[in-house]
Amino acid sequence: MKLKCLATGSNGNCYALIDGDGKILLLDCGLPIKEIKAGIDFRVSDIVGCLITHAHMDHSKSESDLKKMGIPVITPYKNKVSDANFGNFFIRYFALTDKDGRFAHSNADGSECPVYGYIIMHNTENPKLLYLTDCEFCKWRFSGMENLLIGINYADESFTEHDNEMKKRHVMNGHMELKTACEFIKVTDRDKTLKNVIVGHMSEHNSDKTLFTDKIAEITSQANIFISEKGLVIDL
Repeated sequence: MKLKCLATGSNGNCYALIDGDGKILLLDCGLPIKEIKAGIDFRVSDIVGCLITHAHMDHSKSESDLKKMGIPVITPYKNKVSDANFGNFFIRYFALTDKDGRFAHSNADGSECPVYGYIIMHNTENPKLLYLTDCEFCKWRFSGMENLLIGINYADESFTEHDNEMKKRHVMNGHMELKTACEFIKVTDRDKTLKNVIVGHMSEHNSDKTLFTDKIAEITSQANIFISEKGLVIDL
C-alpha cells in the first residue's frame, strides 16, 4: 500500500491511500477537483471513497464535486454513519473532543469546529493507518498502529518576539503543538508497532522540518519519519 500527498498545509490538504490493486481512498479533499484528478494521474474510476475530517475548505473543498461523480464521501461532522467499507478498505472514525465533549478544533470566530479522526484498515493488506489533524490534542489511546498520519501545526519555539498575540492565538487555537504531538506519538507507540510517522499540515512560518523530525525521532527510534509535501509517496 502507498500513501501519496497531493497537498498539505493551510492552502489545501489531500492524501491518496492506494492499495495493491490500485484502488484509491482519499483522505480529505481540500483542493480543486482538477488538482485532485491530476494528483492521482486521472484514475478517477479507481477512487472508492473519500474521508473528510471537518468542514473547513482546506479539507473539504471538493466534497460536492466528488459526490456529483458518484464517489462515496464520509462526513461524520454532518452525518453519523456506521463503520464503513470502501472496496477492501475498512473505516472507523472517532470524535476529537475533550473529556467534556467539546471539539478540539475551532472556527475563525473561536467557536467549536466538529473534527474527526480515522482508523483505516484493509481486508487483504496489513498496514493499519491512524489519521488525525486540526486538533489541539487527542484524548484517545490506540494500540497496534503501524502508520500515523498526524497534523502538527507549530512549535512554541518557532514563534518570534515579533509575533503578536492575535496571530499566536489564531495559530494555536485548534491546532496541535509539537510537544503535545510528541506525547501522543510516544503513548501510541508504547508497544513499538509504529513503522511510519507522517507529519502534515505544518504552519509555513511557525514550524521547522528539522526540529520536528529530530524531536519525533527521540521518542520512536524504530519508525521512519516523513514530512509531508506535495508529491511525496510512501510505501507503507
